Amino acid sequence: MPTTPEPVSLNLLEGFLASCSARNLSSHTLRGYRSDLTRFLTFSGEGATIDRKLVRRFLVQLNDAGLKPASVKRNFAAVKSFARWLEAEGYLEAGLIDLVASRYQRDELPDIPTESEVTRLLDGEFPRFVFQKTGYRRDERDRAIVALRGTGVPPSDLVNLDLDDFQGDSMLLRASKGHEERVVTLTKSARTALEAWLPIRTALLEEFKHVIPATAALVFTLNLQWPAKRLKPTAVWGIVKAARARVTRTPHHSALLAETPLESECCSTYGRRKRSSAERDRVILELLYGCGLRVSELVGINLDDFRDEDVLLVRGKGKKERQVIVGEYARAALKAWLQVRQNLLRRTRLKTSALLFSVGLRRSAQRLDARSVGRIIKAVAEARGLDPKKWHPHLLRHAMATHMCDRGAPLQGVSQLLGHAKLSTTQVYTRVSVGRMMRTYNAAHPHARST
Repeated sequence: MPTTPEPVSLNLLEGFLASCSARNLSSHTLRGYRSDLTRFLTFSGEGATIDRKLVRRFLVQLNDAGLKPASVKRNFAAVKSFARWLEAEGYLEAGLIDLVASRYQRDELPDIPTESEVTRLLDGEFPRFVFQKTGYRRDERDRAIVALRGTGVPPSDLVNLDLDDFQGDSMLLRASKGHEERVVTLTKSARTALEAWLPIRTALLEEFKHVIPATAALVFTLNLQWPAKRLKPTAVWGIVKAARARVTRTPHHSALLAETPLESECCSTYGRRKRSSAERDRVILELLYGCGLRVSELVGINLDDFRDEDVLLVRGKGKKERQVIVGEYARAALKAWLQVRQNLLRRTRLKTSALLFSVGLRRSAQRLDARSVGRIIKAVAEARGLDPKKWHPHLLRHAMATHMCDRGAPLQGVSQLLGHAKLSTTQVYTRVSVGRMMRTYNAAHPHARST
């Protein structure tokens, strides 16, 4: 007797996510499932019954909304996983979701760097910096702070202002205590100062997006140590105090504060620093390219994960473990970094089991995060004269697999090194392997070479 479909609600979504968590799916996968399935259940409505027509209408709605084919495919995959769980739990007719076909999506081949480009990235001395000058000054930002402070906005509330808190000539102010809200009318000097700062704010975040994280804050730090962090109230007091020191006390004190030259320093997103470690940065790049690691696998490495000098235990997706080979270049980089690492920890009297940790201005043994790895790679690429927008941690994993296939490595071996659950996932690298294609063409095509 076939199972009678039952209405699906958000309560079942929590049960599905709990089962996914029990299967050791990553937090990123769970977050994606929650987002995509919440969109699906919101579209279908509370208590709706899942059927083929509903799923097809949902896919059409996503296409009409302008989502890219890859995003539509991801949403459909989440719905299919959810439907199969509903089948297993008896909430849905068996095989129903298998009758729904998604829109065909042509696989996009990754833009793989050549061996010479990777060699250019890795060879030579590594730069001992991760910062650079932006060419912008802080005057406009500081003038906006002084002008907003002149409207009576307390520093504790000013630092919490977001870009979307402005509506025409008014500003929505959220109190730091009690979460109270009120609307403040902007003065002429405040509007003028903001009109000068906002284009510079946009240009900074766009031009240096590979090193400055996106932020909703209206005003943020522009120094070497904390790029794009919200200012602290004490910093606001310091900026206003410095402006007041340059103004003679007059009846038009507030207006003069908004117009006086601030003589602020140049903004910097990154620049030279004492505790930068070229040895650590080389280990990062050598392990990503030499072992084909994901960035999450790289930052999760502990010292005791090295089973031998040339074998590394890696914990991949779903907490699955695999062993990868550590090549000669990576071993040499590790040897140099481990000596520096030991000296750093001894000098700072800190302890950590992590292979990679922060060596910045703060004395911290905090494990390096994925975003920091991305910034390091982009900074090294830029120092080598390469396009920093192209280079990211996963690109080195793509490069490793493609170059191995290009040199005739068996696909099964490459798949095992990468930790792919399916061999079909690895097959994409055989299609981007231009060297193998050239050798096949030259060997087989009668007009490849003149005799």
